[in-house]
Amino acid sequence: MIAALLAAAALGAEVPRPDVIVLCLTSQRLDRLGAYGHPGGLSPALDALAAGAVRMDRAIAPSYWTLPAQASLLSGRYPEGHGVLSRDRALAPEITTLPEVLRLYDYRTAAFTGGLDTDSSFGLDQGFQVYDDRTGGAPIGALDDSLDRALAWLAADETPALLWLQSYEAHDPYCRGLPPPAPGEPLAGHQLDRGLLKQLDPAAMSASDRAAVAECYDRGVRRNDAALDRLLRALEARGSLERTLLVVLAEHGESLGERGSYDRFGAEELSEAVVHVPLILRGPGLAPGAVAAPVSLVDLAPTLLELLEIPVHWEMQGRSFAPLLRGEALEEQPIFSVAGGGKWAARTSRWALIQGPEGRALYDLEADPGETLDRSAQHPEVVLALSRAYAAWHRRVTASPPGSKPLAIDPALRRALEDAGYW
Repeated sequence: MIAALLAAAALGAEVPRPDVIVLCLTSQRLDRLGAYGHPGGLSPALDALAAGAVRMDRAIAPSYWTLPAQASLLSGRYPEGHGVLSRDRALAPEITTLPEVLRLYDYRTAAFTGGLDTDSSFGLDQGFQVYDDRTGGAPIGALDDSLDRALAWLAADETPALLWLQSYEAHDPYCRGLPPPAPGEPLAGHQLDRGLLKQLDPAAMSASDRAAVAECYDRGVRRNDAALDRLLRALEARGSLERTLLVVLAEHGESLGERGSYDRFGAEELSEAVVHVPLILRGPGLAPGAVAAPVSLVDLAPTLLELLEIPVHWEMQGRSFAPLLRGEALEEQPIFSVAGGGKWAARTSRWALIQGPEGRALYDLEADPGETLDRSAQHPEVVLALSRAYAAWHRRVTASPPGSKPLAIDPALRRALEDAGYW
């Protein structure tokens, strides 16, 4: 693997560490991708990439929205371990992030984001020498704009780099740039923003309106894929693709009415559509294939460090899944996701237990991947085992004080969040 390539330095000329590029496709549903079985041809570039990469088939997001999930990706800590569970908290400087570790090993680091929940005021810029969170005056920036700046930064130096890219192309508002629909007007051909999506009742909508929402969402999936294709072509032209550790993922998925709502955020949804996400890794020494074992996105930072033969920072709560990439076995553990108000979910290869103030539900994902039938009464032993596992996990990840700090949100940022329907 990558370690074997680095070991060649002992035999002669020094071998530089690979570039690490993470492309995070916010709100990207797994079921829209050909690599994960979707037949619609929405993602040819990603599908071709996955064919020569490691495809994680059971990657689980730690939260249903961007801010806590991004803090987890960067820190290797669960949301309840870093404490950034709402917009009045920011990642504390005492928390060590992946880019901070890589800077100790002479990596240059940069992030190019385009969304309000990745604003630098939330502490997500820790360890990045360049943190570009500009949105061009819009609530959400365009990936093409930030990709221009990112590729220019990457080309400016041959030093090994960590490049973190964020795409909001599949995030609402869908069909950006089109006019909003008038009251009672069909949805096709219009922009669908969060304010409107919150009001939609899938059960009361016409088939054509439901199809219009899906098609608008799919436009964003296509834009994501076009940007990925552009990134891959740029890396090939630069001659660096084969020495790049490239990760493509979504830090959460999206709700398109399966649970009776288009409002993933307001519902604090922890369903499969929201937390079961794509995760693809391509890099030197990584043999293409699929990995069925469940992993958490919290595990990504320690995994990248192990692949680079860099010690995993002791504060990171995730578990490296590098052995799975080598074809080795790891003991399966339940994977946890959290929301507000004590709502949580535990997932294994077969089961999903979702617990909240309104009650609990257990789903057999082998027989019922759409999570339509609660099996908790038939399998109380599974409910008990997963509940006990959650209690032990919760004690562990909250044993040390959360790494967040209070944040008095900037009034201009709050107004922008309100305009976008976030607040």
